[in-house]
Amino acid sequence: MTIASELIVGTARVRPVRIQTTGTGIVAELSGAGLLTVVDATFEGDAKIELWTAGHAPRAMTVTGIDMGGATTLVTLTDTARPVMVN
Repeated sequence: MTIASELIVGTARVRPVRIQTTGTGIVAELSGAGLLTVVDATFEGDAKIELWTAGHAPRAMTVTGIDMGGATTLVTLTDTARPVMVN
């Protein structure tokens, strides 16, 4: 299923070319500055990555794979467990 969404990486907005859902997260096709933002955040390890989709709460994501082939780069992101908040 293809969904219209965007990634928030730290304070940057990244709009993937295409997003496919998987059983554990998403595969996003990225290019240009958006790809560099995600790759930098992955290797620096301190940036928060969230998936924002209309009508849904933001989902914390972790990059688990990067597949570069020709002019296409696919980034696999899986859901990150969030700590339970107790009031």
